[in-house]
Amino acid sequence: MMHLINEYIQSLPPKNPGPEKGDNSIRLDKGELPYPPSLGVIKAIADSAKTINRYPAILGGSLRDSLAEYCGTKTEKIALGNGSDELIELVLKVFLKPGDEVLLPTPTFFVYGFTTQLLGGVPVTVKRTDDFGLDVGAILEKVTPKTKVLFVTNPNNPTANLIPRETLIEICDRLNCIVVIDECYYEFCGETVADLVDKYSNLIVLRSLSKSFGLAGVRLGYAIANET
Repeated sequence: MMHLINEYIQSLPPKNPGPEKGDNSIRLDKGELPYPPSLGVIKAIADSAKTINRYPAILGGSLRDSLAEYCGTKTEKIALGNGSDELIELVLKVFLKPGDEVLLPTPTFFVYGFTTQLLGGVPVTVKRTDDFGLDVGAILEKVTPKTKVLFVTNPNNPTANLIPRETLIEICDRLNCIVVIDECYYEFCGETVADLVDKYSNLIVLRSLSKSFGLAGVRLGYAIANET
């Protein structure tokens, strides 16, 4: 029955997550917070289980309000996802057609390229500078009429270096495509471009509660973007 499988799926290499050593193992490749969540968070999760027979609010209800307050923005600019992975997939589903290109300054988070291929897109790698910074000129050289999305993790995963704000602004100014800045590790550096989504309609900022908030098992991420 292989002939029935989507050709994009067939082209993907098998994903090997590695051996599972049990719930208490330390998985250095996951970027998990080693400390458990606060008792208040644990209680809130336990209390919410009392209404697990009900479907949740479709758009996230008061959670979006709380995240908007935390980010200093409006609720309308917040979108929720089942972890950042789902938000990455949603961005690509919205803007990508088969054969379109996605720019990936490498090394970077593997999910960008994997999901691009899954949806029939073409990952286009861009070499970083020797210190793993962004080479804006190299990025611009890779732009074609098929370029639809650029993904940048800041701080970068896996190299941990921070891209200067002025470099990210230059990219938003000069690229006529969607620029996704993945701020999964924002709380560890305090640097953000989320305040620029009003100025740049092509800018989308991704965040996660998996890392600094220690809620990887909850699978919750959110995006900040221009509501237009």
